[in-house]
Amino acid sequence: MRSLLNLEYLTMVGYRPLLFDLFLPEAAERAPLVIWIHGGGWQGGNKANSPAVGLVERGIAVAAIQYRLSEEVKFPKPLHDVQAAVRWLRAHADAYGFDPERVALWSSSAGGHLATLFATTANRPELDGRQGDHLDQPLAVRAVVNWSGCIDGLAFARYSERGKEMVERFFGRPTEQCAELSRQANPITYVSASTPPMLIVHSNRDPLVPYASSQALAEVLQGAGVEVTLHTQDGDVHGSSLREVPGIIELSEEFLVRQLTGVPVGA
Repeated sequence: MRSLLNLEYLTMVGYRPLLFDLFLPEAAERAPLVIWIHGGGWQGGNKANSPAVGLVERGIAVAAIQYRLSEEVKFPKPLHDVQAAVRWLRAHADAYGFDPERVALWSSSAGGHLATLFATTANRPELDGRQGDHLDQPLAVRAVVNWSGCIDGLAFARYSERGKEMVERFFGRPTEQCAELSRQANPITYVSASTPPMLIVHSNRDPLVPYASSQALAEVLQGAGVEVTLHTQDGDVHGSSLREVPGIIELSEEFLVRQLTGVPVGA
């Protein structure tokens, strides 16, 4: 594996440079790419220690990205950062040896929200921030893995005091003023038949993000004819802690390998 750390994908006046780490198979040549989007309630977390890095052993390149947090910007700016990262990576695919047409997202918690919103709005110009120098690059991805994603902002705020605090920071206003912003930030608002396949992993007693929001997302995806798997984990594990649950990383990797290569694992 080749590791290229702290590469820059976007610099804007008044903000810190946005960085990513890139992990490449030794023989990277038109390898698929998976982009890891970390959690942290939109207010914390970082690109380190991505559970997706194991995909490199399966011949898949991995990029772990930063985005601006809620103390720096408000919705929809973090989504715009993810868009800029995807465009930058596609524009530089030849330089690093991966395939710009085979890109997927793996994400956790607040990152799960951003990944799912990104995937459902890839063809919606009203949420395209058009940041960076590679606006000719497409946004649509092949698949999404979402661990414990914060899908419905108001439901999240009602579910826990910590959730309420995170939502108010993300939107920059009290929750009673967030109804329209929550609708705009809810991936369910934009689900269509063109939404890519998704694997949703969520604990049925998640202490931070309501499991019911993932159930609602899966139902809407199914209704739109989108391939979706909702894996219900029994217990109270949230976000990146799912990496410690036996079988969850393997489940996620196998879903992505199948979506990006068309070949079932073990075939």
